[in-house]
Amino acid sequence: KAYKLTPTGYDWGRSNTDRGNNSKGYALAHYEKVPLSVSDRFLGFFVTPEQGSWNYNFMDVSHDADMKYDLILS
Repeated sequence: KAYKLTPTGYDWGRSNTDRGNNSKGYALAHYEKVPLSVSDRFLGFFVTPEQGSWNYNFMDVSHDADMKYDLILS
């Protein structure tokens, strides 16, 4: 499954200062389901943190919105 942020979701996220669960004003209309293509070929490049994990999706307690890190081309 893949999801895309909608313009209303982007605007809500920029104005939302509550970082807790169940933030006021959150709505299902803030994202939409999109197709996902998986391929072993990449056009262009991507960057990852120089040290540590690049995927904080399953490590939410380790992520800090203000964390600093250096990036490298991967």
